[in-house]
Amino acid sequence: MAMNHLESARFCASCGIDLSQRDCFLNSRGEHHCLPCYEAAKNCSADTAVPEALKTCVLCGGRVERKDCHKNRHGRYVCEKCHRPRKRRTWQHAVKKSLRWLVTSYERILLWVMYACFITFCLWLLYTLMARIAAPPVVD
Repeated sequence: MAMNHLESARFCASCGIDLSQRDCFLNSRGEHHCLPCYEAAKNCSADTAVPEALKTCVLCGGRVERKDCHKNRHGRYVCEKCHRPRKRRTWQHAVKKSLRWLVTSYERILLWVMYACFITFCLWLLYTLMARIAAPPVVD
C-alpha cells in the first residue's frame, strides 16, 4: 500500500518547515523539530521556561529553574544563592535546638516525669512496708 506525499512528510512543530529531506529530532510527545528549533528549545533561559519548571525558593521567594536550586530534606526548594553551608556546630545552635526540642516534645517529657514520680512513689511505698514488716514490734 503506497503512502501519499502528505502522510510521509514531516514538519517542524515549532516553525513548520518541511523536514522530509532534513535531519530532525523527535521529542517524547512525538513531535518533530528542526535543528535550530531544537537548539533554541534546549538553550532557553528561565524567562522563557515553562512556568511549571520554575521552582520558588523558600528563603528569598525567587523563581528559579529546577537545575539551579536544591531540594532540602523537607522537600522545599532553595536557590543556589541562598543555599550556603553554615556553621552548624555552635553553642547557640545547640541551645536553640534543645529549646525547640523541649517546646515540641513537652508531652513526652511530662510523661517521663510522671513515670519517674510513679516509680519513686512505688519504691518509697515498698521500702516503708518492708520497714514495718521487718521492724521488731514495739512493746509498751
